[in-house]
Amino acid sequence: MEMRTNGAAAGWSWLMRGLNIGFQHPRVLFGAGGLFVLFVVLLAAVQMLVQIVFTPSPQGQLAFTGMLVLLSAVINPLLCGGFLRLMDAAECGRPVRALDLFDAFRSGHGAARLVMTGLALMLIYVLFVLLLYFTVGHALGAWYMHVVALGVHPGKHVALPPLPSGAGA
Repeated sequence: MEMRTNGAAAGWSWLMRGLNIGFQHPRVLFGAGGLFVLFVVLLAAVQMLVQIVFTPSPQGQLAFTGMLVLLSAVINPLLCGGFLRLMDAAECGRPVRALDLFDAFRSGHGAARLVMTGLALMLIYVLFVLLLYFTVGHALGAWYMHVVALGVHPGKHVALPPLPSGAGA
């Protein structure tokens, strides 16, 4: 691998090449993008359905949301990797189809690296939230659980409680 420098306007040429790929293969790219969005919408719909049908406790709701976030942290990197590979194949002139979005799920296509990257990013996110929790104030967790408990009763308009002291810091 060799290092080379690019000018300040290199980003424009990359953007133009990306737009050209979109114009050359609109069905493939929009189809794959639509499948990706469909997955995200289905996860949100499952979460809303569980909240409406089962009306879990705030702790149960938080646990279910955490499980869906973990599932998303495993599957989203695979879909992102598949989409980037699909765009690369389209740019290089190889034959592509929208279902190539799921090629990253097959063995030998780097799925483990993509999943580990997604989980590492999730771990960094959790560490960042814990850092905020332990530096900003301990009352923030109790305040959040109180706000979640207020949202469990749909149709009831309740004013949010004020942030705990020290949260603005």
